[in-house]
Amino acid sequence: MKHTEEYAKRYLNSNRILSDESLKVKRPHTCPVAYLQNFSRLSPNYLKRFDNSGKKTYQKPDRKDFLIYAHNKIKNEPFFETNLDNIGVRKNFYKSNKIEHYLEQIERKVGIEFQKVRNLTLSAYVDPFIIYRFMMSQLLRTPKFLNKIEKDLNYLKEMSDADYYESLMFLYHVQRPKVVTKKIIQKIQKDIILNNTLEKIYKWSTITLFTNHTSIPYITSDSPVIYYDVEFLLSFLKKERKIEFSTLTTTRPLFFFPIDPHFAFFIGKLDNKQNDAIIDYVEEFDEDRVMALNMLMYQYSEKMVMMKEKDDKLIKNIRKMCKGDFNREYPSLELSYESIKKRAEEANQQKKKKENQQI
Repeated sequence: MKHTEEYAKRYLNSNRILSDESLKVKRPHTCPVAYLQNFSRLSPNYLKRFDNSGKKTYQKPDRKDFLIYAHNKIKNEPFFETNLDNIGVRKNFYKSNKIEHYLEQIERKVGIEFQKVRNLTLSAYVDPFIIYRFMMSQLLRTPKFLNKIEKDLNYLKEMSDADYYESLMFLYHVQRPKVVTKKIIQKIQKDIILNNTLEKIYKWSTITLFTNHTSIPYITSDSPVIYYDVEFLLSFLKKERKIEFSTLTTTRPLFFFPIDPHFAFFIGKLDNKQNDAIIDYVEEFDEDRVMALNMLMYQYSEKMVMMKEKDDKLIKNIRKMCKGDFNREYPSLELSYESIKKRAEEANQQKKKKENQQI
């Protein structure tokens, strides 16, 4: 067909992902189009228009021209087809046009990196910094993660003075809020996105790109970044009058982020000794591991799970693996901190035991 080759020339190799749109979006995407289009396909109507177009009449597709299959895990409904203008959106989600503008710039840059990966042009430099920045900003634009922040702030608010001053919270300049409001949550979101404070751990990272060679595709969701064994502390810096994230990690932290049905990024180490982040490449042939990651994606989704091709059987098998646990929350600061304290105490006990044995 005419559109297959021509479309690749005009669109896929383009440095711009979508046609220009206004920065003032009334229904912004919490899960951006630049990402979701990797799990979508062009509509038959657009391809028909493309076949009938020429150099002067050609128009790039907009978000309504991309179709994706979505599944509501709460209602456990069959997949339905929709366009990218109707999925992953939240009315008036960002209160600042600066956030929308900043996120749009990240999306344009990361779209180029996605194209390099999908076209297997690995000889071209894939910028891990852009990938990492996008992953961290995606966390902060996810309603489920913002709910976690709200719970963490309430936990800090209820902490006693004695517990607070003996804790790592005091060491990391974590301020206990007197009240927790939506306005405070919005300020935290804005400060951390615009100040890029999560990127401070970027240089410690080893990012691994997995190429999925199995017959099972990676799925995605409205909360596409999964992590565990990592905790984020909100540190208030009075001099700069801004909020930053510090991180607490254990020996096996993990971030998982699929970028399309065949490729996914992992961050499994934060002990990189280089001056900059590095990317490793791994070929994935283990169907059980792909299914396990798909199960986590399903469990950590807020509501919607999305795929490029309709596959109700795959979702049925994933739900079976979940064993009734269809909804997991991001780890709370309270549970993470208790776990970290327990491991520290166990390590100290082991150290003392060895010292006593040497006496």
